Amino acid sequence: MLQETVDEIAERVGASATIEDRSLQLLAYAAQSGDIDTVRQESILRRRATPEVRAYFEGYGIAGAKGPVRIPADAELGVLARVCVPLRYHGVTYGYLWLLDDGTLDDGTLASISGLVAQ
Repeated sequence: MLQETVDEIAERVGASATIEDRSLQLLAYAAQSGDIDTVRQESILRRRATPEVRAYFEGYGIAGAKGPVRIPADAELGVLARVCVPLRYHGVTYGYLWLLDDGTLDDGTLASISGLVAQ
């Protein structure tokens, strides 16, 4: 089910997508398209983010966010810009949808997947 969902999301928005649990352990990923960063490669190969990357992402308030969070690129960490969509149920964050953002993920595009990531 998660694999089908992440594949559909990636197709709808035209961006590389992954789903991770709240400890940033990889659960599912779509076929990668366009640029891919070191963080995404490591996440797929090792199935989890490093503590440094986790701290970087959590520094943007993803755990408590009610909607998408834009994460800027960080060349030192090997991070391309991305959007994090917290996957929440009854106010609890259970995981995250990650979309690599080449600048084309506007609010309308993100709204097109709201039914797939209903909170």
